Amino acid sequence: MPEPSKEETHTVDDFAEFLETLKKEGFEHVVIGGCAVGAYAHLRGETVLTADLDILSPPQVLNEILEWAPQNGVKLLKRPQPRAIPTAFLVWKDKEINILSSSHGLPPAGAAIQA
Repeated sequence: MPEPSKEETHTVDDFAEFLETLKKEGFEHVVIGGCAVGAYAHLRGETVLTADLDILSPPQVLNEILEWAPQNGVKLLKRPQPRAIPTAFLVWKDKEINILSSSHGLPPAGAAIQA
């Protein structure tokens, strides 16, 4: 599976199938970053493009997604490393997906999902 091109841009609609699959599988998550901004902009009749999909999930859910991903056509590029913002990098249908378990400036993943 080729790695995604950094020059490609997407809207949240390009990730709708992946997001529906996460929902169907019961993985708690919330969309953040460019796709979240793009979804809001769409409501205002504007278009915002992004290179990837950023998702915030609780740490345990992130681990569950990482176990689930390889058997479901999602390539794991990099597992989260201990650092300021642990992030997993995935590729789904040639599109990059970044899953974070925390983020500066956002509430803990569980609280952000409940909001």
